Amino acid sequence: MHNYRTTRDHNGNFIFLIHDLWGADGSQNSTAPFPGDDGDWSSWDDYLTHVIKDMRQNKMVDNVIIDIWNEPDLIYQGKAIFWGRTQEQYLQMVSHGYRE
Repeated sequence: MHNYRTTRDHNGNFIFLIHDLWGADGSQNSTAPFPGDDGDWSSWDDYLTHVIKDMRQNKMVDNVIIDIWNEPDLIYQGKAIFWGRTQEQYLQMVSHGYRE
């Protein structure tokens, strides 16, 4: 919240990387859970509901840009860095995020 307030104090737009808060910051291992694994969207949907609720309660909604998932196609040394699942699952995940 502090970073948001500082950004707004300087009339900036705050870019919120919600995937980093989820744990997909490039340091997760290959067995880390991703939204929609095994067709189960409940944890992602619950997460989105919780994050949006917290943003509203803390009045963190003005001039916020939400980056649902950063660089899903970034590959480094043959390994997907931020999105280790299929494109179809990625598109479904974005759809869930956009609806919320």
